[in-house]
Amino acid sequence: VSTIVVTTPFNGFYKCGGERGPGIAMLLDIARRAVGMTARHHGPHITRATSDVGVGAAPTGSVANVRLIVGFLSGHELGSLGLQAFLETLSTGMDLGPSDVAAFFSLGANIAMYGEFEGDNFGGGGSGAITTSASASPDLYELASAAMPKFTTGVVNCSAAAGDTRFICAAGYQTLALLGATNYRFHLET
Repeated sequence: VSTIVVTTPFNGFYKCGGERGPGIAMLLDIARRAVGMTARHHGPHITRATSDVGVGAAPTGSVANVRLIVGFLSGHELGSLGLQAFLETLSTGMDLGPSDVAAFFSLGANIAMYGEFEGDNFGGGGSGAITTSASASPDLYELASAAMPKFTTGVVNCSAAAGDTRFICAAGYQTLALLGATNYRFHLET
């Protein structure tokens, strides 16, 4: 069984729908689809793993010899406390160290938000460009670069990673992280 982990922070400063909403929506859809596939292929099979330091429930499904673990993480703005607790839960509580996880995907801030914007943001009349970049660990770097050649800033090696990705890389997991460009509205009340 190959294990794949997908996480996203779910809170931040102020109201952060643009910052966190896309990652939450994507992760909910991934989990929903995995559960549906699991039920079709193997019957319902979900377990939960939780940590008491800012980590939401982590549904686990098994589809065609792939186990999916998702994490909705809190405490991102406080030194990634939720992620750090999640990593501890993975390695000790679930006994899933880096060699047991095929890939760890992190859905970061602003991944579907305009990095450059013109017009009326609140009235829906504006337009802009979504500027998302990716960070990948060395083993996933070439694959990620080939799969995402049009990302605005390209794929950077894990050694230059920011945010949660630096902790995932430091823990030794093979990771691919998506992160949207910051803009003048980032971390401001909307």
